[in-house]
Amino acid sequence: MQVFNFSPDQRPVRVAMVNGEPWFVAQDVTEVLGIDRTQTRKLDEDEKGVRKIHTPGGIQEMAIINESGLYNLIFRSNKSEARVFRKWVTSEVLPAIRRTGRYQPQVRYTPESNAELGRTFQNIAYRELMNVESTRVRKRLAGIIDFYVSQIID
Repeated sequence: MQVFNFSPDQRPVRVAMVNGEPWFVAQDVTEVLGIDRTQTRKLDEDEKGVRKIHTPGGIQEMAIINESGLYNLIFRSNKSEARVFRKWVTSEVLPAIRRTGRYQPQVRYTPESNAELGRTFQNIAYRELMNVESTRVRKRLAGIIDFYVSQIID
C-alpha cells in the first residue's frame, strides 16, 4: 500500500497494487474530487472492486478503483476539486511518467521521536504484509518487523 498526497492541500490517496497494477481507495478519490461516493457505482465492473485495507481501526474491506476508473471519475466531474485534481494529474503526474517512466512524489516525513518512527515503520510494513500470500511467510515477516520496531522504540 502506498499513499500519495494530492497537491496542493496534501490530501492522502491510498494506492494498493493488485496484480502489479495500481488500485486507488475509492473513498480517498471521491473525497479529493469532492464528489459523492455513489458516483463509483457508475463505473464499469472492471473499473471497481473491493480489497482488504489496513486502516487505523484495523483491516477493513474497502471499495477500490483502477486507473481507468480513476480517470473516468476525474474527467466526468465538473466540481472545482476535480478540476484541481485533473490539473495535478495532467500537469504533474502524466508528464512525469512521460519523462521518466514513473511518478515519484517527494516524501517529506520527519518523525518527532524514535517511537513515532517505529510505529510508522510498523504500520507501513504491516500494510505491505497484506500482499504476501503465504500465511507462514507473513507470520515470519511480522515477527521480524516486531523485532526491529522494538529495537527502534526501546
